[in-house]
Amino acid sequence: MTEIRCSTQRCTKRINEHEFKPLFIETSGCWFWQGTLNRNGYGVLCHSLAHRLSWIFKNGPIPDGMNVLHKCDMPPCVNPQHLFLGTQIDNLADMRNKGRGAIPSPMVGESNPNALLTDQKVRRIRRLYSTGRYSQREVALIIETTRASVCDVVRRKSWAHVQ
Repeated sequence: MTEIRCSTQRCTKRINEHEFKPLFIETSGCWFWQGTLNRNGYGVLCHSLAHRLSWIFKNGPIPDGMNVLHKCDMPPCVNPQHLFLGTQIDNLADMRNKGRGAIPSPMVGESNPNALLTDQKVRRIRRLYSTGRYSQREVALIIETTRASVCDVVRRKSWAHVQ
């Protein structure tokens, strides 16, 4: 029987497969963790991520520098058949390929129904400010928006996709 020693400052418990198994619901698809979830939706047991424990019970130790990734893209899933090893670069590529993370939303700029500016106004903001004749506050008055919006546009914190 495989046993994992959880050794953090708060926990020195040994976890075995028999204690682990009742903490998820085993189905033909995802096995959803029934214990504590962290703020990202991943199962946690004794300060360890549950899907990592599942991998260890089924496949043995996780090599240094490797992450345990989800094929199913379901953070609470602990089904070892839905898990695979990868580097952090693999994890970021997997996330991007599945349409998650810091990738541009299709609702950017004018396509966002909540947008208060237009591409034309953004170009005008940048053009006016780049002359050096107007402060951000003055540009905001001309465009009829807030100084904070002008600041974000000028710094490309928002509307970065507009040239």
